[in-house]
Amino acid sequence: MLTSTANGNTLTIGSANSGWCHFENSANIPFYFNHQISAVDGFKVYNTTTSLTNNNLTFAQGGGWSMSDTTWIRTVGSKSIY
Repeated sequence: MLTSTANGNTLTIGSANSGWCHFENSANIPFYFNHQISAVDGFKVYNTTTSLTNNNLTFAQGGGWSMSDTTWIRTVGSKSIY
């Protein structure tokens, strides 16, 4: 584990278990990145099914948006638009 303490906050980076690499801060404050964040597979909200990938934005409620071509945006899960 790598730790850094400044301004009353301790940032810990490392594997707290075998399934995830963790970024945790002791002050429970948001993270700020001064450059773009890139991911190969996408982004997922921990402990939910909400995710963002190259072609899909899906939500825990089973709906979302999908693009499989350059023409159409489709709903995910046969959801209606309100």
